[in-house]
Amino acid sequence: MRKTDFFVIVIVLLLLQSCSKKEGVVGSRQRLAQIMFEETQTIGDVMIYDRPLSIGERWNWDGDELYRIDYSDESQFSEIFYYDRRGRISRTTVPAYKIERDFYYDGRTLERIKCYRDGELYCTVVFRHNDKHISGMDWQYESSAESDVSYDFEWKGDDVSKVICNTDSSGWECYVEYDNNYNPYHQLFGHYEMTNRFWIFGMLSENNVRSLRIVSDGDERYYHFDYEYSEHYPSKSVMSTSYSTADPNTLDEAVCTIIKTKHFSYK
Repeated sequence: MRKTDFFVIVIVLLLLQSCSKKEGVVGSRQRLAQIMFEETQTIGDVMIYDRPLSIGERWNWDGDELYRIDYSDESQFSEIFYYDRRGRISRTTVPAYKIERDFYYDGRTLERIKCYRDGELYCTVVFRHNDKHISGMDWQYESSAESDVSYDFEWKGDDVSKVICNTDSSGWECYVEYDNNYNPYHQLFGHYEMTNRFWIFGMLSENNVRSLRIVSDGDERYYHFDYEYSEHYPSKSVMSTSYSTADPNTLDEAVCTIIKTKHFSYK
């Protein structure tokens, strides 16, 4: 084989590898079918919340494209996904809440997401990039009643290792460690990920979160995750955290412990 042919093949393989990591493309070797949840919360020795094992999400696929997630959490609703010709998310809708999100790209990178409620624009999410990754996100609200939020990301390989959040009134920092297995939520800009922004870095990362340390106003909180795996994807995850709070009966200082378990099944 001529050297020129060899170099051409190497370049093509590298390009194919980079294309497989396009922003806005949901997909993995394993397709999620269902997630079941259970959760307990205790303060001291008192059980304050006990959710038995039940279905939390059903993922519906059309070939390799995720087209709908049915949520069965505290409320039941569905989210519908639409794609452009390159297989990237172009729009999501949550009909029950009259929420729509439109995705805009600049070449291969995600530029912004415009969020609508009842047909009115209420927020624009602007993405910042470095040479390899999304380096930050700015949430710009239309209403003065909402405070704009800015996130800066630091990366270690293909995972977000540090998050710095700033608002007009406060901020926090988050330090993250990961496992070496595949993250089924990777590149999922879904309703829960967009509304619970605290967890959005987990969606950006290729691997699964093992531990979090959150620092805010001098206070620290830790989250720990244990996993069981099937073919390098999580089949079960257990998140645990504890923090000091007031006992609801005596108002004395007590420890609140939260344990959330997810069971994953795949097609």
